[in-house]
Amino acid sequence: MDLEREDLQRDTLALRHPRSLNCQGILNSRETFHFQTVFLGLSWPKVVVGGLQLYTTWRERVLQVYGLVILVGPRSWVESRGVVGLRPPSWAILSVGLLWAKGKDGLHIFHELKELGPAFYMEIVFCKWGFLFLLCCGLIFSVGGSVKGLHGNARVRGVNLGGWLVIEGWIKPSLFDDIPNGDMLDGTEVQLKSVTLNKYVSAENGGGATIAIDSNFPQSWETFRLWRVSESIFQFRTSWGQFLTCDGDGGTVTATAESASSNETFYIERNNDNRVHIKLKTGTYLQASKANQLTADYPGTPGWDDNAATFELIIASNLLHGDYQLANGYGRDKAEEVLKKHRNSFISVADFNFLYRHGINTVRIPVGWWIAYDPNPPPPFIGGTLEALDNAFSWAQAFGIKCIIDLHAAPGSQNGMEHSASRDGTTGWPTSPDYISQTLNVIDFLASRYAKHPSLLGIELLNEPSAALVPLDILVSYYKRGYEIVRKYSSTAYVIFCQRIGNADPFELYQANIGAEYTVVDLHYYNLFDNFFVNMSSLDNIQYIYKSRQTQLQALNSANGPLVFIGEWVNEWNVTGGSQTDYQDFGRAQLEVYNAASFGWAYWTLKNDRKHWDFEWNVRNNYLQLQSVIVASGFRKYLQNNQFTGTLDVLANLPLQNLNIENNHFTGWIPEQLKGINLNNLAVNDFNGGLPYSISLMTSLRYLICKMFTGTLNVLANLPLQNLNIENNHFTGWIPKQLKGINLNNLAGNDFNGGLPYSISLMTSLRYLLVMP
Repeated sequence: MDLEREDLQRDTLALRHPRSLNCQGILNSRETFHFQTVFLGLSWPKVVVGGLQLYTTWRERVLQVYGLVILVGPRSWVESRGVVGLRPPSWAILSVGLLWAKGKDGLHIFHELKELGPAFYMEIVFCKWGFLFLLCCGLIFSVGGSVKGLHGNARVRGVNLGGWLVIEGWIKPSLFDDIPNGDMLDGTEVQLKSVTLNKYVSAENGGGATIAIDSNFPQSWETFRLWRVSESIFQFRTSWGQFLTCDGDGGTVTATAESASSNETFYIERNNDNRVHIKLKTGTYLQASKANQLTADYPGTPGWDDNAATFELIIASNLLHGDYQLANGYGRDKAEEVLKKHRNSFISVADFNFLYRHGINTVRIPVGWWIAYDPNPPPPFIGGTLEALDNAFSWAQAFGIKCIIDLHAAPGSQNGMEHSASRDGTTGWPTSPDYISQTLNVIDFLASRYAKHPSLLGIELLNEPSAALVPLDILVSYYKRGYEIVRKYSSTAYVIFCQRIGNADPFELYQANIGAEYTVVDLHYYNLFDNFFVNMSSLDNIQYIYKSRQTQLQALNSANGPLVFIGEWVNEWNVTGGSQTDYQDFGRAQLEVYNAASFGWAYWTLKNDRKHWDFEWNVRNNYLQLQSVIVASGFRKYLQNNQFTGTLDVLANLPLQNLNIENNHFTGWIPEQLKGINLNNLAVNDFNGGLPYSISLMTSLRYLICKMFTGTLNVLANLPLQNLNIENNHFTGWIPKQLKGINLNNLAGNDFNGGLPYSISLMTSLRYLLVMP
């Protein structure tokens, strides 16, 4: 086939008989087949040849060559030039068979590439049998290249709204600042030491027996978890789950109660030296008897000296700061005040605007099981999360963002962590059929309420079930029942199954045969929380992403089953003293690898007091670079047929003249930094982010022929434009009166949903006013 090489740019990349293709045994044959194609792009940050695969990335997109199948995308660009054939929704797959079959119809693609400046030319030589094998592989190869329901058939580029509707104290510690005795919340682990015996209070055998004061060293038997009744009233739970109990005055304290009521409730008096007195409701104080027992018979009121009724309180652990701890710590009235303020301010419509302008198309919203009982959930939980979730869906719809509802906290807790709203760190969900049934009712509630909402993308049935505590068969059974519930209300909402945390094999969910279609497996990738990562350098972390993470993702993408979702990841690690460049490299590695996930990814989380966990901080401070648009200066005439999910800041300082920006899809903004660019043509672009005021600083705009304006045209008010053509646009706002100074050559074929204001009468030299109905 003559590809008219003289019409192609001279910059080429040729791979001839690469040894790394591992075909030495057959490349000796004289019968070879030559396949030629051209790749768009000016820079290839990474090219790796291995096996029978060429792997590279361009603009944070994955381009893969599997034999003779090339993923180039976007599909709309290829379709517009007449190339048809096998392709997933958002990508074009070109194979040698297609190019040969199209003949000259396919050649004009390559002729047009010379308009884009230097291109890459590649020639791969395979033997005849190698070609036949690879062509067969190409015909059967499939890629989960898009997620149905997203604009442009893209994949999920998401952010979690963590710490909003499910409280996690480490995200915003100040929420807990005003709780009295705030270091003694539900689940706090404490130890008691007699100041007279110098021994620790111990639940023999871990619970279910007597209490002794005879231990020299505190371990699990000597550690009790607090159940808080008020700021000074508590119950003590042993490591085996029983509660300390006393029948009344003169009684002996044991650890035999399976549930807590009045006999298991104690009053704690505390001084500044962490010495405490413990008494019954009757007012009788407990003491350490000479027989090493804990008895309710101290005579009178003790002082803070060394006496039998005085104990040293040691706080062994205070890790739980979730919804239960906040609501129960403040009490209902104060908790309502604190949570209402938090829910109204932590996430707002402005945040959706920020996400939208930075190319985020999905939010994953953690919710707790009590949302189904709003506005009056069971105590101590506080209503209001349902209203906030409704607001999130409305804001998302306004900005074209999709929502994933993530059941982050199940009744009884699925992992014992604060984000599952566990009271004391125990995991009761998998052992209680009632809890599981209640959880399914919550899924039914959420699915029935949001199934028809245009912003719903999917429902995640459960977040991070514990591998150690949630048996796989119980989890799979729940997932299957949850899938059927969602399908009652929607045939297209994605049903998402989270991998068990704690070194569980994600393939276990692929082998479970849970659902037929629109299913997703959610993996959470953190280079944290494991001793394996503790001593890794920045380079070690990055290599781990490119090797281990990428290998697992490729295997999962190729598995026959659900799509793959990296539902949580973060630009943070255990490296101390990492530079901004280190973080940029780490973030870039994760984005390059996770972009290949067949469903997409979601960053954890939008806002966080720990700055490297904070998506907004990372983006604003350039620690996380969402997009790297590579454009060489001076020789591109056109910037066309591209998807821009971020902004065009990268063009700001280029010495471009008469630039044509055509047929692009912008999900972000054209920033003010473009003021120095002489735009020759801004035609047929889709500006979902709108045109900001900064466009008024651009010069020589000849055409404004766009697909969609979601705002107004105030930005054009002061442009020195003559004979401007404003054609075939859709305006959901107004053309403001400030446009009176523009000499409009053509205002034809536009859809003015906002109406034509009186100020149009002030415009001059209007030759056409052809308005679409």
